Amino acid sequence: MKNFFIWLMFCVFFTLSGCANDYDYKKVEQAAAQGDAKAQANLGLYYADGKYGFPQDTQKAFQWFEKSALQGNPEGELNLGIAYTKFGTEDGYKKAREWFEKSAAQGNAQAVYSLGVLYHDGLGVEKDLKKAINYYEIAAKQNQLDAMYNLGNLYAVGEGVPQDYEKAVQLWRKVAAKGESDALYNLGMMYMTGKGVEKSYTNAKKLFKHACKRDSEPACKILSQL
Repeated sequence: MKNFFIWLMFCVFFTLSGCANDYDYKKVEQAAAQGDAKAQANLGLYYADGKYGFPQDTQKAFQWFEKSALQGNPEGELNLGIAYTKFGTEDGYKKAREWFEKSAAQGNAQAVYSLGVLYHDGLGVEKDLKKAINYYEIAAKQNQLDAMYNLGNLYAVGEGVPQDYEKAVQLWRKVAAKGESDALYNLGMMYMTGKGVEKSYTNAKKLFKHACKRDSEPACKILSQL
């Protein structure tokens, strides 16, 4: 899950700041046209995902995110930053960082996490694992699942932090409790190997089954071999 941008893009690649239903999307459109920043952020999402009667249109989505962001809406800032990552260029990532920083300054945990990914992978910034971990830790304290997952990975291999299997397990448990398949699989492997937990093939198998049901190919593969 470390590469947040890939994960987000196959999902909705934008984060909802408030879901609409089939009955209120026109009101959202009207409010956005009248300058409501939150409505503008939501309307951008509808165009990004092609939902609620709106055609999928990334250009319009970008425009509405920008309108929202320029008014200082943290969700608009976040989503505009994510949109800039779609460019896949150095300048795009630099712009993304600027908007993530604005959103993060308003307490948006996903924006904080996103900054961590930029520094972790050296996207638009010089790679800096120390900064990445700092951002992950801040976001994790706000219960941002991707940040907790990534921190778990780092503790498991001792990258930038002392290797600590128990810490990795603690972090992955919180993510797995929300049904995230990668965390379920990782926990299963810890039980298989007895790292950070008492070895238990029974627990490992249960976790692999849960992960497999959530389309984890590695979990399904290892289940077929047990």
